[in-house]
Amino acid sequence: MKMDKEFLLKNKFWVALAGSAFFTVVALFMLLVVVPRQTAALEKRTKDEWDKIAKFSDIKNERFVEEAKKKADKEKARETVVWANAYRAQEAVITFPTNFNKKYHILDGLYATEITVHPKDAISPTCLPTSPAPGPPRPRTTARIPRIPRTPRPPTRWRS
Repeated sequence: MKMDKEFLLKNKFWVALAGSAFFTVVALFMLLVVVPRQTAALEKRTKDEWDKIAKFSDIKNERFVEEAKKKADKEKARETVVWANAYRAQEAVITFPTNFNKKYHILDGLYATEITVHPKDAISPTCLPTSPAPGPPRPRTTARIPRIPRTPRPPTRWRS
């Protein structure tokens, strides 16, 4: 059978089909034979490296633990300051209505943080605490909080 230009033009579908079948067989050979070998070699190398590292079960020593405790204590000491700064940063966006705040004192901090319920007969009127003398509200925390200049509140249309 003679292969010439006329034959290729006349039977181009069958020639293209034979070429695509050949390349499909080559691709399947690569996927089924060559790639698994390389993958297995890479998996073995990775597993060997992991086994070297996995032998050490206790990497942290005394010095590491002491440094971590110092850092944790340092951050714990800054906790109140960080909370105060976060509160002041968000204070401008608190939008309770004025009448609501006058009634419930949300922005003043004069609201209940803990409620204890006792049975009616367990408390005598003599053991009830007396109300404190009127005066300025007491601070809620005893920690010293550095003052940061307040940002002006943006005008809102929800205030009454």
